[in-house]
Amino acid sequence: MPKYKIVEKSFRGNGSFPLDMLRYEACWPATSSDAVAIGCDFETRTVTVRTLATQEKPWTIKRWRSFGWEPV
Repeated sequence: MPKYKIVEKSFRGNGSFPLDMLRYEACWPATSSDAVAIGCDFETRTVTVRTLATQEKPWTIKRWRSFGWEPV
């Protein structure tokens, strides 16, 4: 059985959080504070997300940027 590890990445942006990226990257908010930050759309904020991976997972940075969110 493969061993999985949790991989985290933080993104900074403002406006609506690209919720579809959670599905696309198979990830979820890292903390309850990150989950709350996803729902805010009136200020610039940083959201950290987590995913499970069997190896270092490449994030689709260009896709995040297309929604106005930059990796931190």
